[in-house]
Amino acid sequence: MASLVLRAAGPGFDLDAFLRRHPDVVTEATWHVGDVRIPGRRAAQTSGFNLCLADNDDDVAAVGIARVALDRLTLALEDLRELGIPATVDLGLFVGAEFSRNLRLPPLFLKRLVELGLDLEISAYPCDDDDDDSAP
Repeated sequence: MASLVLRAAGPGFDLDAFLRRHPDVVTEATWHVGDVRIPGRRAAQTSGFNLCLADNDDDVAAVGIARVALDRLTLALEDLRELGIPATVDLGLFVGAEFSRNLRLPPLFLKRLVELGLDLEISAYPCDDDDDDSAP
């Protein structure tokens, strides 16, 4: 499974104003400077958001879906860049006990990330080989 998440955050980011300007940006999570996102942890030093671009068992399909989502968000991403707010696409891979996994990222996808000024982060999440989304 591959999950691609767009994350943008910065200490001076006026998140609420950004979201009002870009109602097409539908976030999964938002936070503001000073928020305590996880009990027992320190307060957030930035304001920002997470947005799921794609979450699919088919890795190739996930990358394609993410590319379409990025294209729809072009104006918002350009606004982030003009505001100086760093944005990252986090590619999450779920790996089994053998911890062997690969994913091909086509040059056009990587080129689009560069054009939009996005960083690419790759996160590997261990999971049991028996984990199955269809399990009750």
